[in-house]
Amino acid sequence: MALVSSQSFALRNLPTGSCKLRLTASDLGNFMTHPLLAPISSTAVQGCPFVWDRDTIVMGADKAGAGYVDFEGCWAVDAGLYKVRMIPVPPSTPGAPSSLRVSSKRVCEGPTSALLVASGLAEMFSGMKLNLDGIELTKPSLEVILPGKHSGVSEPMLEIQMRMRIRAVPPLNMQF
Repeated sequence: MALVSSQSFALRNLPTGSCKLRLTASDLGNFMTHPLLAPISSTAVQGCPFVWDRDTIVMGADKAGAGYVDFEGCWAVDAGLYKVRMIPVPPSTPGAPSSLRVSSKRVCEGPTSALLVASGLAEMFSGMKLNLDGIELTKPSLEVILPGKHSGVSEPMLEIQMRMRIRAVPPLNMQF
């Protein structure tokens, strides 16, 4: 009866698990520019903002068959527009996280900081932590899912698998 009258309860053990997000290029663009990711994007490269261009995301496979994600964005430090290629590398052992190969190239004139941008974005994606009003998502492992290699997949998708811990039950009216 106390639960009904106080409308709250305490978790004695924190439930854990994992979740998978499968995002098309359009979904990934919306995800990376969503307000929930603003704190992550605002410090993406050497503690400074990287502004994603959601309309430039392309996913596919290179000549060797490795899945990639290409996108563009602007780094606030040098105001340069960078074209970025991210290639998730599958884990060497089952259950281990994937690693990322990230390269970038400055598209506009001016001094380039391409290595800093690539390194910062690799670190940002590898160490991403999200808090969804009490549900914590950490330790992402990324994979590009390609049509023909996975059933039911009609276009390339980025799969992000993350560890999940429920610290509190989210409010029923939570907004995304």
